[in-house]
Amino acid sequence: MVLEAEPQQFFAWLPAALVHWLVIVATAGSLAFLIAALLVVLVGWREGFDRSVRHFVGRFGAVFRDLLSVAPRRVWALARLGWQESIRRRALVGFVLFLFVVLPMALWFLDTHSPDPAVLYVSSVQWSITLLVLVTVLLLAAVSLPTDLKNKTIFTVVTKPVRASELVLGRVLGIATIGTAMLAVMGPLAFA
Repeated sequence: MVLEAEPQQFFAWLPAALVHWLVIVATAGSLAFLIAALLVVLVGWREGFDRSVRHFVGRFGAVFRDLLSVAPRRVWALARLGWQESIRRRALVGFVLFLFVVLPMALWFLDTHSPDPAVLYVSSVQWSITLLVLVTVLLLAAVSLPTDLKNKTIFTVVTKPVRASELVLGRVLGIATIGTAMLAVMGPLAFA
């Protein structure tokens, strides 16, 4: 594989990225300060401060309370439900089909006369694994909630004492564990 330029080391670009991040945070903080100062000028400092605090607590307080009251047991139950639904939808059948049919076929087309075949093999395996996991996770994520609405299984879940944040966290955790399991299976098999 021919590179136009040598890739930068992690610690070579990290300081510049941190400075860029600090500039963005400082700009956002300055903008928030200017809005608060404008509010203070328009309605007075005491009323402006009270409005700012009430707005912040009203908007973000509910989010913080909701996140603090998340029950891990309910989130895990919803994640398990996502696992079961993916098994029912035969998502794992597609994974196995890809693993044993498409991946070996893709490896047939590797250039055996390459000066560095190991790099070519590793890059093609990584590309295949990335493609498989992304497609599977995106399809599961895009189809899970509409399918629950269509089959009316979401109504059973919503009638329980489950918060919306727990529902979202459970779905994300379930789909993330499916992707992680796929990577855990494909990684050792691909490099064996």
